[in-house]
Amino acid sequence: MDNFQRKDGGPATAVFNSDAIKLQFESLSVNLKSKDESFTLSGSDCLSVVSSIIEFQDRHLGVHSPTPRCRPRLPHSIFFDFSGEGSLAVILKLAQNLKFDFSDDSNRESNLKVLDDIENALVKNNCLVWPTVFFETPDNSDELEKIVKDHRGNITTDVSKASHIISNEDIDALNK
Repeated sequence: MDNFQRKDGGPATAVFNSDAIKLQFESLSVNLKSKDESFTLSGSDCLSVVSSIIEFQDRHLGVHSPTPRCRPRLPHSIFFDFSGEGSLAVILKLAQNLKFDFSDDSNRESNLKVLDDIENALVKNNCLVWPTVFFETPDNSDELEKIVKDHRGNITTDVSKASHIISNEDIDALNK
């Protein structure tokens, strides 16, 4: 997935123009329709939904967003999980039932609510897990704890429960 990121941190939506990706969306659509008769999105509809979500996130939650970022973006990698029960399937099933227009910037607040709904569905289906961070030196970590919490992560005092460990060397390197 790393090769799908632009150097400025935004999404490389041009990847969605490739025939291979279009074919994967078409295949996912057929798979979802075979499991659920109420699913009506075509492969190109699915591709359009995903592209619009990524572009909305880039405009409103990205590094160069003109408005303050109120939440982290959904990880780019979830938009490339083409498995039948994976993150894309969860997003597309939910998107079919939600009313949204990610291209209209005047709908920012309602679209952020849709992103919250998508995030909650991904978490519920174990397709998205936020990090749990352990700090080796808790007394120097106030600023880092705020960053972790702003990005939906959790702090733990039990190293065995941590998905990420911030060492003293990491903190020293950040302070230079």
